[in-house]
Amino acid sequence: MTKIVNGVFIALFFNTGILLVLTNANLSDVSGWLSAVFSGTFYDYSPKWYANVGSVLVSTMLLNAFMPPIFEAITNGTAWLFQTMDNGWRCCKKKEERMYHTKTTQIYQYLDLYTGPDYIVHYKYSGVLNVIYVTMLYGLGLPALFPIAFLSFFIYWATERYQLAYTYQLPPAMDDKMTVNAMNLLAYTPIMFLMNGYWMLSNRQMFENTINSLTYST
Repeated sequence: MTKIVNGVFIALFFNTGILLVLTNANLSDVSGWLSAVFSGTFYDYSPKWYANVGSVLVSTMLLNAFMPPIFEAITNGTAWLFQTMDNGWRCCKKKEERMYHTKTTQIYQYLDLYTGPDYIVHYKYSGVLNVIYVTMLYGLGLPALFPIAFLSFFIYWATERYQLAYTYQLPPAMDDKMTVNAMNLLAYTPIMFLMNGYWMLSNRQMFENTINSLTYST
């Protein structure tokens, strides 16, 4: 499960925090062969980068913050629909009466329909790590990511408490390997914050009211 956490986290982080930046990056100043692949608009963290790419990144993280309760509503709605179809649309009857009317013929079919899904904690770790990494990587230049991260953690916490109480089956007993793995991954986030934050602050155009542009004569 620890390997699954790392694999899913890398995929999420690349898709959320790296791919969008790379598709808009222009690396012709770095290397000639890289310019053939990365020939975007922005050479640096310019003011237009914050207006175009940065705004999309913030909007993506804000949207992702509200996805856990949306997925939970979809899961509960689907489960309620199949259970209601199974008991003959006795949705307005008492719970005991609904449970005694079923079209299932095997006990495992009945349990799969009424006991809820398994608790996939390793995917939860990946989502939390993705929020932290994206926030620490771009947070100094995009400070709105910090309150969005706080909102994401609160929604994660509230949704998880509800799911454990009413949706999921009893979680399996696990050791601390995934927790230790998450703590080891979090140790790299301050380095990312300092390095990329220094790069963001090094472009002084973001502190000025006008944009200085070079004029080339033909």
